[in-house]
Parts: sequence; structure tokens; C-alpha cells
Amino acid sequence: MGWKKLVLILLVAVAFTLLAAPACAETIVYSEGFEDSDGGYLHSGTSDQWQWGTPVAPNGPGGAHQGSGCWGTAITTGSVPKNSNSYLTSPAISIPALTADETARVRFYAWIFIDEMLDRGEFQVSADGTTWVTKSQFFNRMSGEWTGYYFDVSEYSGQDIYLRFRLYADNNDYFLSTPYNMAGFYIDDVAVVISEAPATRTALTLEASEDLSISASCPWVGSWDGSGYRLDNDVYSTARGPAQEYVDYYLLNAATVPRDGKYSFVLQEVNDEASYTDMVRLITIDHPASVRVANDEAGNIWTYHTPSPPLSAVADNGSNVAAMVATEDDYAVRLYNGDYVILDFGNVDTSAGATLVLRAQGFQQDADIGSPIPAAPRILVQTQDAGGNWVTVNHFYPRMEWATNAYDLAGHLTNSKLVRLYSTSCNEGKYHLLDYVGLDASPQAPVVINTLEPLSAVHQSGGDLLAAVTTSDNGYAFLASAESMTLEFAVPPAAGEARSFVFMSEGYYIPMGTYFVYTYDGDGWVQRDAWSVPVSGDQTHVFDLSLYLPDPDGDYKVRIWQDYMYDPAAIDYAGLSRGEVPGNMVYARDLSAGGADITGTLSASDDVRRTWQYEDVRNRWVEIAWDGLEINMPPSSTPVSVTPGGQTPTISWTYTDTEGAPQTMYEAEAWTGAGGTGINIWDPAPATTSATSVTYSGSPLTDGQTYYFRVKVFDGTSWSAWGETSWVADLTVTPAPTPTPVPTPAPTPAEPGQPVSISNPYGHETAIVYVNGTRVMQIYDPISGTMIYDALATKTPEPAVTPSPTATPATPTPAPATATPVPTPASTEVPSTASPTPASSGEGRGQMPVLYMAVIGFAVLVIVAGAGYWLFFRRR
Repeated sequence: MGWKKLVLILLVAVAFTLLAAPACAETIVYSEGFEDSDGGYLHSGTSDQWQWGTPVAPNGPGGAHQGSGCWGTAITTGSVPKNSNSYLTSPAISIPALTADETARVRFYAWIFIDEMLDRGEFQVSADGTTWVTKSQFFNRMSGEWTGYYFDVSEYSGQDIYLRFRLYADNNDYFLSTPYNMAGFYIDDVAVVISEAPATRTALTLEASEDLSISASCPWVGSWDGSGYRLDNDVYSTARGPAQEYVDYYLLNAATVPRDGKYSFVLQEVNDEASYTDMVRLITIDHPASVRVANDEAGNIWTYHTPSPPLSAVADNGSNVAAMVATEDDYAVRLYNGDYVILDFGNVDTSAGATLVLRAQGFQQDADIGSPIPAAPRILVQTQDAGGNWVTVNHFYPRMEWATNAYDLAGHLTNSKLVRLYSTSCNEGKYHLLDYVGLDASPQAPVVINTLEPLSAVHQSGGDLLAAVTTSDNGYAFLASAESMTLEFAVPPAAGEARSFVFMSEGYYIPMGTYFVYTYDGDGWVQRDAWSVPVSGDQTHVFDLSLYLPDPDGDYKVRIWQDYMYDPAAIDYAGLSRGEVPGNMVYARDLSAGGADITGTLSASDDVRRTWQYEDVRNRWVEIAWDGLEINMPPSSTPVSVTPGGQTPTISWTYTDTEGAPQTMYEAEAWTGAGGTGINIWDPAPATTSATSVTYSGSPLTDGQTYYFRVKVFDGTSWSAWGETSWVADLTVTPAPTPTPVPTPAPTPAEPGQPVSISNPYGHETAIVYVNGTRVMQIYDPISGTMIYDALATKTPEPAVTPSPTATPATPTPAPATATPVPTPASTEVPSTASPTPASSGEGRGQMPVLYMAVIGFAVLVIVAGAGYWLFFRRR
């Protein structure tokens, strides 16, 4: 076989081996440390204070997380103004298509110090830069120092995403602690990491709830009344979470007049939540001045003139409340969950019409709101069927302010003229107020109805939201807490004596609190993911903690932090499983109550909860541990060390595994900041090998700069945590000493298959080749100067050639450019390029010129000539 063909076969074999390597355990697809630039981030908003640079404000964080650059609000003044609402938005970041065993996570470091209660920072994600999902909210001080936060964004697989950081400050001061500090919100070291999860997943199941305070609500609509926008009432008031989304119709109470030839409205989000609006319409109703109009829950418009009060109105406790519901005077009946009032309209002739008119207000509380109830807040309108059973025919959506609805009951009062109003509430301590109920028997008056699409929809920051709210298509206009949008509609020609307005909207809202999940990394507790409960009552969320459990101590334990003291929250159940095997809860401790034992409370989904009330405590921490799950103690790669080598230093580590499992893979990285921060300058693919050192081959290093090299190892089951070391680059390379030639006897020719030895006496990147103990050549090892090789030499027979008597000895054939110059051995016998000396049994050659040398993976192939040797070196 010719040597070229041999090299080709070896190259193909090595290439196949590399292509068959397993997928990356961790890949950095985006990293930005804001050292050399602002990263292309944009900022905007009201009283925008975002700045890129070095924080110098004395009340700020004292510097960037790593290096000198970061983004922050008021990094020079340290004073965020009241009534400010500003944003910092990343450029588009591409998330590759993920396989079933991969996850994508955003990681960043944040520092915050702002007023308590309603001020907050937010982290949001969007696929289009218009509709945003709030992943987390940050209040007051959080940890008080630069802290890393991690969020799963795997749902954006194969898409571009945008990251947005928001800081909101209201017009109040609620500082309960000292010192007063409005330094604001700071962001540094943003990265997106793709991780390969273990084959067996470890999952935390959390069943928990968060409840709105008395001031919380969905967005409010406000009408332009000639001098400004007057907030009227909340819309889609019971649509807490996407599963509760519905189309809402609200009869406006506030005066509405055109502004610059258009009807203008504001949709304003309140302080305690965020909302997603899918569609808006304005319905105008032109009608005679002698009648009033109202809508039912489906948007049907009904007229009424003079409703009759009921003969009696008996509450479920037996009391007669007819006088309380006879007039619109805010003197109202309280209806808690399960309460009802039965109204008797037996004195009303309903042959010409039967329009029930109802005025009520919802979400009231006097003290503690009590436990959550898995019921949607409603006032159900019920009539009796032929068997005397109560049947729900309509319902009223309670709102934060008084609202009026009308219902056509003409076809439902044939069996009796009794009507029951039945209350459902989301909490035991919340109630509705029933102010007025009457039954109008007049026929319907003529009306002209126009349903108008918006002409414009503009976010307060200037973004165009028209496409998001024009059609009901699950394309949402997002409003974070305290944000707003303005809406404009055409003014149709008048077609009646009076005009009333119904605001039509579709959407949902989410509350503001967040559950953060932490695991232990050997040095401390690290935040891994977060979740805000999207709807009322207990909800369940599953966190994938496969990358973090068991922890370095071999334990399955987590900490959960619910961070908003101004709203009630509760945990009903927490469970951990590995694959299909559930863990056994060893303990659950309430760290916010001195470590109180709550194991029995959280070990079962049974409506027995650990509940925190309004202003109970901010740091609502629980710690939970489980056993009974398979434990594979993760290996370790510490300590990590660096051996200088110019631009190619060697990174080494110590592999240890308490269970004796061998290292099967490793992964190495290099960064300009500690903990995988700053600039990622080297991120090679994981290597399937037991080797415990690797030569750096990343971006050029700068002499004197500090770099952070880190390594993680895999034992076939679990990956270790990152082992890391810092290294100040020393690019000075000491020249290798020039060896003094030592006279040596001519080598004895090797027989086929005879071993050829190699040594590295000088400790640099040159190796010496011996045949039968005699040095015949030296080779340069581009992989590592300290490697030892096995070599096999096979002599190839050559035809005898008669030497030319006139030939002049020639200079030996030089080695390739990558090889160290080959010193001339003691023997004066040198092969001639004109006529080689014939080889015969018992005769040796002096220096053997190198014809070909190739580095192939972990092997070096050297072809030498003159003696007919084929040398193949295999890395040991």
C-alpha cells in the first residue's frame, strides 16, 4: 500500500470518529459582557435613565459584575426619578432548533435597589419585539449584591428572541427600611446557553397560588372627557391567566367626547399585574333619550325605561334585603362565595318584555381575604325550570367599580317569576356588592348600533400595537404593570337623540409575584428558574432540575422563594421525581418562620397549605429535601491549573469520582470573567476521552490580562460542576536549550516490526527517535511537548543501487516546515540525493530524512526515507 493511500485511510478514519462524537453538553450561543461596547442594546421610555458604562454613583453597586462595563439606570447620579418607566432591549438573539434532550436558558447578572411596594424591575422575553412575556419581577433590594438569574426559554426553539429589562418607579415613597436608595436596576453578563439534559430527568412539581391584593385588577379603560382621560373601570375583570381569556363588554359610565375628530381612550394597566390584550372594539348605541341601555355578558344591547323593584328579596340567611336593592344608591348587599338573594317579581306583567337590570361591584374585602377558592368570580342570574330547579341563564362579571348590565328574561319567567342571584368568589374573604335589581316590562326601543375597529393603538413608549388589537388571533398587545396604550376610533354620524358606549375587549392578565427555585452548588444556593402563578387558586408547574440534582453533596434538596409581601401566597404541595420514581419528602422547613416544620403541609396535594398573608413577610423561603431516589455522586474536576505555553497554554485538572467511575468526557471553556462571564474566548466541543489536560486553541491572548479557564467532566452518568481557575497570561516563552551533539555509533538496522523508541529529554516540543538505542532523527510534536509515543518500525526491502564514484555528499533532505531542524548525528555517512547507498543486512543508516509527517487526531504519522522505514506513532 502506498503511503499516500495509507494517510488517506487514516484521515478518513479519524474524521469519522470526530463526526460520531456525542452532542455538546453545553454550548454558548450568545454572550455579552458590555466591556468593549453597549452590545447593540436600545433604551427608551418615560424619564429614561438607562446608561452603558462604568457605575460610579456612590449608592450603586460599586462597579460592574465583571470588568468595568455594564448597563444600569442612573449609573452616574444614582437617582432614578419618580414616575419613570424605562426599558433596555437587546438585539435579536437566535435560538437554534433544540432536540428533545436540550434546553435553552438565559442567564444574566442583576443588581437592584429601589423603593418598596410598587416599584420594580422586570425581565421580559419576546419573539417579535412587540408581545412580551414577563419571566420575573425584582423588588426593592433582592439579594443586595450582583446576583445571577437563570430562566428557561426552550419554548423559543428555532426562533429569534429579544430580551428586555424594565424599571418602573411610581410617585410614592414606601421605604420601610434604611437607607433610602433609588440607585435603580443594573444588568451585566448576559448569555444564552444550550444544555444537554441527562437521559433520566429530575423534576420538581410545585402546586402553589398567588392572590391579588384589594388594589389589584386587570387593565382599566379611560375615556377622553374633553380635558383628559378619566379612568372608568376595569375590563375582562375575571380573566386571570390565558385559560380564563374571554370577550368582555363594558357599558362606559364616564363621559366620552371626541378628541381631534376621533373618540380616544386609554387602556391603563395597574401596578400589581401585567396584561395581554388580543382585540378591542368600540360599540356606539344611538337611542331615544327616554330610555337607557345596557348590555349582557354576550354583548347584546337591551333598552329599559322604568324597572320595577321586586316584591321581596330574601337572602340565603333569611333576611329581607328588598329595600337595599330597590334604588341605585351604593347601599348594597354583601355577597360572599355561595351567598344568594331570591327576588320575587310576581307583580310584574312580562307580556311585553322582561329585562332584568342589575348594578353591582366586585372584589371587596374588609380584612384577610382567606383561602383561595377554585371558582371564577361571578354573580349568576338563575331562573326556575318546570321542576323548580335553579338554572343559570346569564351571569354578571364583577368589576372594581360599579357596573350595570341588562338581561332579557322574557323566555325564562314562564314557570315562575322568581330570580336568584348566586355569588361565586375567588377567595373566602372577598365579596361582591349588590346595589340595585329591577325588572323592566317595556318593549325594546329602536336603537342604531355601530361596532368600530380601532384606527390606531399606540403603546406609551411609542410602539404601534394596532395589528395586535385589531383581530382576535392570539396576537397580543402586552402591557406590563403601570403601562398604557392609547386607542382611537372613528366618530359615526349621530342617528338618535342620545349616544351610549360599550367598550369591547378580549384578553387576560397575570399577577405580579414570582416563585424562584434554587439548588445548592457546593458553595451556596443558586437560582435556577422562576414562575408566576397565572390564574386564581392552586396551580401546578413543573421545573426541570435535571442539570442540578443531585447536588454536589449528593442531596436532592431545593429552596423556593416567593417574593412579594403585599399579596397573599400559598404552597399546597411540592414533589420531586427522578424519571418515574417519586422521591420521599424528608423534611420541609419554613425558613421565614424560623425553620418551622411544614413537612406534613407540603407532602400532599390536599388543600392544606402554607399560606402567607398580606404584608406577612417578604422573604417567604421554604427548604425541602427528598430521599429514595437514585444517587450518582457527580465527579469533580478541581483543582484546575494552567501551564504557560505562549499562546497555547495547557489546561490541566484533577478528575475524582467518589464512586470510582472513570472520566468519559470533558468540556473546557475560557472567559474574560469569572463564572462564565465577560467574553467567551474559547468554547470547543466536548471531548470523549479520559485525558486530563488540553491545549488552549482559542482567540489570541493578551499578555498580562486575567483569563478564567474552567472544566467540567462527565462520568458516564452525571456532569460535574465547573472547576475554574484564573490565570494572568504570561506569553514569554523561554527558548529551548540547544542540545550538545553526542557522538553515537551507527544504528543497527531494524528488522520488520522492530520497536522504535522515542524520548523527550529537553521538556519542550521536540522528540528524539531511536532505532536499536541509536538516535536516528527527532520530530516536532504539535499537540504537546510532553507526550510519549509508541512507535513501530517496519523495514521495506529496496533494490541494490551501485554508488556513483563521482557523487558529492549532499545536505540531508530538510524536515517539513512544522518540524524542528534535525541535527546531524555523529556518523559522517550521509545519504546522497544523487545515488543512495544500498541497504543490506547488518548495515545501518545515520540521520534519516523525513519525507512526510501528518498530525491526525491523537496520532502522528511519520514517513522517513533512506532506510526504507515506515514509522507510525500512536499517542499513548
